[in-house]
Amino acid sequence: MENTQLKDLPQLARTSTDLVHHHDRHHSLDTQSQASAGSTGPCANMDTETGRLWVAAGAAEDWTARRLAALRRRHQNYLTPLYRHLPNELISYILELVDSNHGLGAIGLLAFLQVTNLWREIALATPRLWARINISHTPPALTEALLRWSKHTPLDIMCTFPRPSFDHTARNVILISLHADRWRSLHLCGVDGVDSLLQSYAPRLEVLSLDRFTSLWLAPRKVIFSGAAPPIRELFLVGGVIPLSSPVYSGLTRLHLGCAYLDSHVGGLILAIEASPGLQSLHLDQIALEPSPTLDHTRTKSISLLHLVKVDLIHLPAWTIRHILSCLITPPNLAITISNGFEDLSLFRGLDDILPPSTQREPITQSLSRADKLKVSFHARSHAWLSQLCQMHGDVSSACVFRFRIWGYDSAMNYTLTSLGCVFPMPRLKSLALVNLLCAAASPADFATVCNNLPSIEELALDGCNEALLSILLGHQYLPRLQALSIENSQVSEEFIVQLVESRAKATREGETDMLSSVCVGAELLQSLSLTKCRGVTPEMVSTLERLLNKVVWDGGYYVPR
Repeated sequence: MENTQLKDLPQLARTSTDLVHHHDRHHSLDTQSQASAGSTGPCANMDTETGRLWVAAGAAEDWTARRLAALRRRHQNYLTPLYRHLPNELISYILELVDSNHGLGAIGLLAFLQVTNLWREIALATPRLWARINISHTPPALTEALLRWSKHTPLDIMCTFPRPSFDHTARNVILISLHADRWRSLHLCGVDGVDSLLQSYAPRLEVLSLDRFTSLWLAPRKVIFSGAAPPIRELFLVGGVIPLSSPVYSGLTRLHLGCAYLDSHVGGLILAIEASPGLQSLHLDQIALEPSPTLDHTRTKSISLLHLVKVDLIHLPAWTIRHILSCLITPPNLAITISNGFEDLSLFRGLDDILPPSTQREPITQSLSRADKLKVSFHARSHAWLSQLCQMHGDVSSACVFRFRIWGYDSAMNYTLTSLGCVFPMPRLKSLALVNLLCAAASPADFATVCNNLPSIEELALDGCNEALLSILLGHQYLPRLQALSIENSQVSEEFIVQLVESRAKATREGETDMLSSVCVGAELLQSLSLTKCRGVTPEMVSTLERLLNKVVWDGGYYVPR
């Protein structure tokens, strides 16, 4: 027999010997019982020897069957198309995709090592699989293994809320700090006692995220990264602060500041933003700034951010929003999200208090004017002392152009409504949805102003209105291009709906006369009407409307003319 065949004989011999010894122990007990009964002699010894041989033969047969089954399974694995046709590099890439799409984590990745020998070899030869480490949930022994398996690959370090029973974070901090030269990203969330990580020299750090990092908030002047600023590209600070004069604000592509007092006036924030001319995303949420006594929007220094595509100014005082927007020179594809704070709402008038002065509004106007779809909804206050809310969503080809959340009292809501299309023009706007106009105390004159400011509307949806407001749409004086009208949650009579449709639609059935006495030059005829949750609508009325329109939609069903 060859050496490769002989290497399994020792294990087979040990298995057979163990089973024979087990048989002997049981057989000795049987022999003693037979001796007490007087049945001893040569036959008993022959039975013992025979039993031992049968046990040894059975053990060899069982072991051989198990060994052959294991070899067949292993051979089948190697014969599958995954192993026969795919190179190891591609299998390694597939493992990385599985991890990136499902976020397996270090514990989940260990399953790759237990599938087959080939999987284990490929996984251990893929350093990027092991480069993401959560030191608040990973045992130190596994952390050491991950650092070893990741070799020289840049590391993504996370330290989130640890489990109550887990007390190895301090040990992991020491292990990770020894590899600070490999850090690519550092995410610290709600964890104290890891200040030493911010004191490490991290020359390759690109992403820094500090969320509710109270020790940094209590000591904002602390020197970080040994005084040598790493090449950070994305900076996220929530509940903590790094002085705006720090060099970490230079060269950023993403800046996120939230829930913090910056200990600076708005001019200092503008200077920090100016240090990153390649900035692509700016997010400011509930930050407190010192008011500048000499604040003058007309003399503000402008900064050019030609790569900026997203600006979020959330829960900030109106004067802060206005000042920041006045300083920015941005590309026309900018997406803007704005929400004013609750300071001095009694003096807040509307969009004019948020947007830059008219002489400095053109860069922002270029972005806002791209919208072809607008939805404006008003929400009533639940208590007398609470302010109202106006939400404005502007889109172009289903992509966000702007999101406004305007807080204020009745006068601000009314002015916000009537300033649509006036504060900034929207010449491309085709679709308009107005929700709860009555909450904004809108009068027919206010609605007429909106329609007059937005003459390009082709689709109009009204949710929560009355006949007084809808009377503005009689004839073609307002919204001459209107082709589709949707009315929802409104109290309207059957006679009024028929009158409204007759004034804007042309009879389409052959032999019927035109019901319009006069049509404005260039005006479009109403083509479709949708009625949802409107009292007074009957099947008979729908039948009448079918003779006037190409399409009628009622919450009782679809009605298409024959």
